[in-house]
Amino acid sequence: MRVAETAVLGSDPANGEAYLAGMATAQDKAVDLKSRGYHMILGATDVPLFKKAVVDDVKSFKLGSS
Repeated sequence: MRVAETAVLGSDPANGEAYLAGMATAQDKAVDLKSRGYHMILGATDVPLFKKAVVDDVKSFKLGSS
C-alpha cells in the first residue's frame, strides 16, 4: 500500500495524473493523511453524505435507463 501511495503522491493531478484520496480511520487519522500529502480526506461524518449521493445517482441512472 505504501508503494502505491508513494507513486501517486509523486504524480501531478494538475497534469491529469493521479489524485490521492482516502478515508480517515482510528489507525490512520486525517491529520496523518494530510501530512503525507493526500488531496482529499473523508471523515466518518462524510460517509453518510457520500453514500446518499451515490444511492441517488444509482436511482437516477436506473430510472433514466428504463
